[in-house]
Amino acid sequence: MSKFVIRRVINEHPIEIPKLKLKGHIDMILFAEIDSVPVCLIIDLKSIGSYPYKKKFGRKENREVNPSRHHELQLATYSLAVEKDFDVSDSQMFLVYYNKDTSKFKVQAVKRDFMNEAIEYWTRINDLVSKGLPKVNNIESPIRDWECGYCQFKDKCIEDQNKGV
Repeated sequence: MSKFVIRRVINEHPIEIPKLKLKGHIDMILFAEIDSVPVCLIIDLKSIGSYPYKKKFGRKENREVNPSRHHELQLATYSLAVEKDFDVSDSQMFLVYYNKDTSKFKVQAVKRDFMNEAIEYWTRINDLVSKGLPKVNNIESPIRDWECGYCQFKDKCIEDQNKGV
């Protein structure tokens, strides 16, 4: 049996990646040891309702193909900053999903490949933004329609769409 020792816990760590014009907060960073080997675990907590939880973790035939790609990219983006801030090169990333309706938890490991994909994604977004406000495109941004409800620029997008911009 492996020996797991937590050495340091950091909650709500602010991140900044000036090159990608990004700021945010990662939920949790654990510095630990597994059998005396140091590890850095970067964790993002996601609370979701029963329906999206079922679409992600339910029966295989009812699951969405990749319902959390945007969560994986967000965590990978945070991990880029954490690795730089703490001089770590081999962090492990985990999404912890909490079902708000049943209080069940599921943990999903995220592959490091998403870190390169995150760089490509944000580079592409910054390129689009440098040419002006990009059109709403549900492949890039927002990924889900409901995200517009949380955006401070929603009125500007609606105005531009009505003008045909």
